[in-house]
Amino acid sequence: MPRSLARQQRPVPIGAEEWKRTREAKHRFLERGTFHETDAHGAGVRPEILASWKRSVLSGVDPRANSVPRTREPAESGGILLRAAQPVLDQLSEQFQDASTWAMLVDRECRLLAPPIGDPTFVRKSEARGAVPGALFEEERVGTNGSGTAFEVHGPFVVSGAEHFRDSESGIVSIGALVRDPLTRRLVGVLGVNCRYEFAHPLLLPFVQELVGAIEERLRLGKSIGERVLFDEFLRVSRRTLGPVLALSDTVSMTNAAARDALGAVDHDLLRRQILDAVADGRPGAIDLRLGPDDVVAAVCHPVVDGGRHGVVVELSMARTRRPPSTPSRQRPPAGTQERLLTRIERAERDRLPVLLRGERGCGKSRLAAATGSPSRAANSTVIDAEESTADPSGWAARLSAALDDPDAIVVLRHLDALDPTLVTSVSRALDTGGAHCRVTASDGILDREDLAPVVDRCSVIVDVPPLRDRVDDIPTLATGIVAELAPGPRPPRLTHDAMAVLLRSSWPGNIRQLRQALATALAALGASAEYGSGPAPAWTAGDITADDLPVGLLDADPRRELGRLERMERQAIVTALRECGGDKEAAADMLGVSRATIYRKLKKFHIHV
Repeated sequence: MPRSLARQQRPVPIGAEEWKRTREAKHRFLERGTFHETDAHGAGVRPEILASWKRSVLSGVDPRANSVPRTREPAESGGILLRAAQPVLDQLSEQFQDASTWAMLVDRECRLLAPPIGDPTFVRKSEARGAVPGALFEEERVGTNGSGTAFEVHGPFVVSGAEHFRDSESGIVSIGALVRDPLTRRLVGVLGVNCRYEFAHPLLLPFVQELVGAIEERLRLGKSIGERVLFDEFLRVSRRTLGPVLALSDTVSMTNAAARDALGAVDHDLLRRQILDAVADGRPGAIDLRLGPDDVVAAVCHPVVDGGRHGVVVELSMARTRRPPSTPSRQRPPAGTQERLLTRIERAERDRLPVLLRGERGCGKSRLAAATGSPSRAANSTVIDAEESTADPSGWAARLSAALDDPDAIVVLRHLDALDPTLVTSVSRALDTGGAHCRVTASDGILDREDLAPVVDRCSVIVDVPPLRDRVDDIPTLATGIVAELAPGPRPPRLTHDAMAVLLRSSWPGNIRQLRQALATALAALGASAEYGSGPAPAWTAGDITADDLPVGLLDADPRRELGRLERMERQAIVTALRECGGDKEAAADMLGVSRATIYRKLKKFHIHV
């Protein structure tokens, strides 16, 4: 059974008694501010409805409100969806006359694309509440409802009577069914059908899904000849091989399951440019695709030309090769945040300048401070923790001075904030006289600590280490490195595409420490589920890490798709603006030069929590 339908195995409540019971359960939930699964089960409330009520409360939805909020911003690609759906809507408009039923079509941002159609009486009532083009039916705006909740659960959904979060909708049944692009299967909108509660029927959901099928077929027929030719070639190549296959054009990107796993968290913008540049002359051929600084995979490109240039289908080799670091690269991807910070630290070392790394707890300051360019340098590095200075101040100070005396050494002084106050003078003196390169780590507020100013002033270079949520570009490298540390061996497990997507979507309040914990949990789950033959085997031979192996809490991060480089930059700009504005969304919108509606939509799109 499809996952989206399995969610609704418990019957949708229909009838006056169930309506009353659900209404009373919702009122108890709102009065208490909480409602346990066992309570919900006993009251007959579906778990998915309870989860939706909780989301509605967290979003600040007023259960007594009646109006529908609206945005004046145009819907992206709404015209294409509306043109494909219009004949279906016209037919429904006639069928729903005098039937106490009406329908509406929303885009992938849950914005109404056209006026509702159907029974004129209920259409007028709906429009009077604000259901006009641009109206927003997201759960976070209007609470539990068919269209908005279908978005949240990623599948068709029925909300019946008092299951609606707002009392004003408790007299209706609302059904939402997702409309997807027939080629890419990406979400493009939702068809919502509503009727009076007493007219509810179990066949309503299949009926709405049939209507969606008709819309998707019209979308398929409306695709350009070039897109269909590219799609047909993609299917032809995919059927003859079990290996990774992808199809690209200026507007389309498709991959099979093997390609999604093989590419993992590769920068797709960079990949697209490499491939399209390689086939610019329209001739097929084999090329080397650079997936990372030293990661190269062979590919065979098949340009798709049928009276015009429509794109390219690419077969990837399963075998990766690693080029020596000395091999020059013509298309080296931009450095990530971690690489840029390391460059600053190494430059400070060349100039013999002490470095202060400051940032949130667990953001990787010590990891960066301890990074060295070669094994010999790593062997000559020492980590000294100021948290240990209070136990034996004189002995601790002696160890620090001895380490700093070696001009070829790297000394990492961790947790400066915890330094014993009696040692401030001796530490600052040791920094002045020592020959080693010193790298000090401290919290964000270290510059406000007047008592530690003598030490801080000795650090000529300050490196601000952003929290992990603000350096998404580092997650693939960090995750791969942590897995290799936790599961050493010739072939540590890889993170599949869906697992990496979850990591990229998570907000990481615990920073790298939480990332390491999540990956350790995944490896433990992987080992626990493995079945070995005779003799012991390390857990990491069990397979690759999938999204299901990660801690359950991370799965709320919505791994529907990765962010491209431009989207990551956009997300970073929004996060920075919010931080500078103290979390004030309107002020951040003004700083960025966008509307309030845009900033709220971006917060949802990028899963930014403030």
